[in-house]
Amino acid sequence: MGNAEDDGLNEYDRDKNQKQSLVLHTIASACTTSSQFADVQAIAIALESKKFSLGIQNLSGGYTNYTYKVFLVPSVDDEEQNNDDDSDVTETQTALFVKLCFPRAFWNPDPEYVYDVERIANEYEMMLRFAKLAPGCVATPYLLLDVGDMKLLATQWNPDDEQMGNQFIDGVADERVAKKLAAAVAAFHCSHIDADFNTDARDCMIDIFPSMEDLLLKMATNETASSRMKELTLELGADGCSKLFDAATKSYREQDIPCHADLHMFNIMVEKKPQIDLFSEQDDIFGENGTFCICDWEMTMKGPLGLDMGRVYSIPVACILAHAISGNSDVVDGILAWLNLYWNEYSDTMTKKSGQSTNFLCTSYRNAMAWLGWKLYAISIFEWFVPFLPIESGDVGSLKESVGVVGFTLMKLGFGEGGEGLTVDELHSRFNSTISDEIDHIKSSRRGRPSLRRKSSILRQSNRRVSDAFKGMGRESLKKMISDLSQVGLDK
Repeated sequence: MGNAEDDGLNEYDRDKNQKQSLVLHTIASACTTSSQFADVQAIAIALESKKFSLGIQNLSGGYTNYTYKVFLVPSVDDEEQNNDDDSDVTETQTALFVKLCFPRAFWNPDPEYVYDVERIANEYEMMLRFAKLAPGCVATPYLLLDVGDMKLLATQWNPDDEQMGNQFIDGVADERVAKKLAAAVAAFHCSHIDADFNTDARDCMIDIFPSMEDLLLKMATNETASSRMKELTLELGADGCSKLFDAATKSYREQDIPCHADLHMFNIMVEKKPQIDLFSEQDDIFGENGTFCICDWEMTMKGPLGLDMGRVYSIPVACILAHAISGNSDVVDGILAWLNLYWNEYSDTMTKKSGQSTNFLCTSYRNAMAWLGWKLYAISIFEWFVPFLPIESGDVGSLKESVGVVGFTLMKLGFGEGGEGLTVDELHSRFNSTISDEIDHIKSSRRGRPSLRRKSSILRQSNRRVSDAFKGMGRESLKKMISDLSQVGLDK
């Protein structure tokens, strides 16, 4: 037998294949006919019949976890003999969502930092809790298993299996989801969580703050400013920039309410569109029911007001800027209307459920702008999610600058002195004007350029997902994964 190094695979692919095999073996061993869950029972019965084996498809991951779809595959002989038999339809449709969790967050700059895999046990617990608060808005967790120094979580394969980020990439988002999502998140924020619950996830995130601050300080001390971002940081000064991250660190350690802490649009699953012709006159461009499912609960903790809202807003705002740069600023009002619906429903629900004061809502909105700004700044410098946004490769530099400018402006509004004492309406007006000013700048910069036709999400076309696996990775590092997206039909 040859060495693994002789298999012709690079390290990334070899690790990917080894973990797939490990997952398949673990799931096959753990599924029993006595399980309380019908899906797990169905898999066990199908495997015992010898008519099926398990198949696996990578969905996302590689930096803190891998996620998979694990499903039943008819054996070749059985498929040939029974291709007219409908008796096995249920079995072949049975699938699990599986997450294999690593003891390392590879986007963390400290190679010695241990990212406790107990976080996935906390995710399992939080999914059970949220299911009671918002029935139907989270997948049912089935299995929690130790796999060496890793942990494996297997859950229901939710029928809402398209990431909502795709809708904002398309330029049109389902307003029904805005209200339902806001109400569910508000119910979660009104619930109880222990102060020390999953707190290790907090420290792992704070560990990347210094590198973000260092990049900002380099701009703030570069007197040969050649970009709008550098001009803004020079204006605030190095001390002012450091104070923003002092405030961010202090805020992230606050324990105000339960927080999902990673509630961006690629962690919210929705129904697939029945058709994706965005230029159709039909209104029916979304799923029938407007349902959704929140996933990836492994960073849940007791955290600051506004953190989750900042995450919710981040991809929509990045998409607004990307669409504008491509000459499609006509989608801006629709996306902003979606965000307004979310806030209005969230604030109304929080007021009704917990009787929160106006001051609470002001703090929530201001913090949301701060954390939205932080996320946009991170997208700008680390290129998180950028390869999947609606932007041509030649315009990535313009997008990064626009996202950075808006992010920095909102960080000053939330973490700096600019937002102190403002009402919710005033904060909302500042948010809208920040977006509007940047759109005006983009329009003036692209005069004479033709608009580019809006394109459907590459993720929808490839039936793949994006996750925080891409944090900390530049565009060059993503070439292999982008190649995987284009070749996805080969591994189905």
